[in-house]
Amino acid sequence: MSTGPRGVKYLLTNTPEEWLDNPPKDISDDIMAEARGKGFSAGQNIILHPFYQSALDLWALNGARLENLQQNGVTSARASILHQKSTEALKEAREAREALQYDVFAAKSREAWGYEARAYPDVRYAADDTVDGIVFYFMLLIPFCLFIERLFFGSPDVRKQLMVIGIIFAVVFLMLQNVHPAFQLSLTPYMVFLAFVMLALSLMIIALVVTRFDGEMKSMTRSTTGLHEMDIGRLSATAVAISLGI
Repeated sequence: MSTGPRGVKYLLTNTPEEWLDNPPKDISDDIMAEARGKGFSAGQNIILHPFYQSALDLWALNGARLENLQQNGVTSARASILHQKSTEALKEAREAREALQYDVFAAKSREAWGYEARAYPDVRYAADDTVDGIVFYFMLLIPFCLFIERLFFGSPDVRKQLMVIGIIFAVVFLMLQNVHPAFQLSLTPYMVFLAFVMLALSLMIIALVVTRFDGEMKSMTRSTTGLHEMDIGRLSATAVAISLGI
């Protein structure tokens, strides 16, 4: 089986059919593990109704993820509509199977699978965008901490400035941890913070390398031409102006 515009391979996971009548509402780690399925025994040579089983597996996984997103304040209207249509198609397929109408059963199974295959990327993107968005908030948090320190503390000592900025950052980080859904949706929430730290350090190193390279180029120009320039970098001037302004 495959799903999504790129045809990502999807394996049969053997999720419980009972969820079709009573889908779980309170999503926990155990429920998510059950939604991923228990798989099939290696000794089982035949899987009956694979199209129906694949649609049911994908339906259970998407349903658990959608419910988890909604519990944390994240919604995907398109995915929810497709998932609801898939639910109706699966129930009709089950009724057709019980009535021995296998042509209707096969058609409804494929219809349900088609709905869930279209909903699957939307569910994944909704969760991924939520997690990626917290990194953007972290990037805004750095100038926010700097402005708060300058406006309310204004310490002339650089060491005290860094200490206050660090404390403000830690406090706001703890607040975001309790209110932002990314920390509940991510399997490893602190990896989000680690990713931001790596990004910030990478940008700092790139800035240092570019500044150093620019200084070396100017030094080589002065030694070659004998001309001396009295100029200040635009970024340095901007940083000084902002620091003086606040």
